[in-house]
Amino acid sequence: MNEDEIDIDPGEPIAELADLAEPAPQSLLGRVRAGIDRKVFGSQLLDLTGPVLGHTLMEFLSMIFEFFSSGKAENDQEEPRE
Repeated sequence: MNEDEIDIDPGEPIAELADLAEPAPQSLLGRVRAGIDRKVFGSQLLDLTGPVLGHTLMEFLSMIFEFFSSGKAENDQEEPRE
């Protein structure tokens, strides 16, 4: 454990500061929630699009390889001319 990880008990709150505590306004809570929702949405969207892009790239590459390999196979199977 390093010095930053030591758990220090702060004790009882200072009475003068405890009296100053105010609840957070609803507009602040709404803005914080909206910010969190945007980040979660972006993360989930990236999680879904990553594999789809990978599969699409693999499909395109397999089509390209198939195109070039089928051209060679057709040239090799031609009958000799007389």
